[in-house]
Amino acid sequence: MKNWLLFLGIIISLGCQKAPQGDMDPVQNTGLVGKWKLVEYLEAGGSGGWQKMDETSAPKIVEFKADGSFTGSASFPFIEADKLKSYRILDDKRLEMGVKNSFVSFFGVPALSWQYADLTPTTLRLTFPCPGGCGGKYVAVE
Repeated sequence: MKNWLLFLGIIISLGCQKAPQGDMDPVQNTGLVGKWKLVEYLEAGGSGGWQKMDETSAPKIVEFKADGSFTGSASFPFIEADKLKSYRILDDKRLEMGVKNSFVSFFGVPALSWQYADLTPTTLRLTFPCPGGCGGKYVAVE
């Protein structure tokens, strides 16, 4: 009887252990709203194929907030994320990215047109105009 209770106790304790990080449900965003981590990129004038991000480098995060504001640590061809301040969804494929005044006064461009695709609660693909095509594939993060 003691062996049976010991066995039952072990089974119960194993069932209550925290799941490993890889087994957790992925973060899910609502539409564009949420934080996204860059996992692959398409480089201007590069090989033409998607390149995986270096896992050892600092993560490149962008965040589309519900109030229309935008923040990020990623850099994009011809503009750093910290020069962008807002976004507006134009249709089911296009975004208008508002830029900060310092960028507008230097380049005379008040907004940039981007495209988005493959939008699911866990994935997003952003592309923006540049020679040869530029873009990024993202996954939802907390």
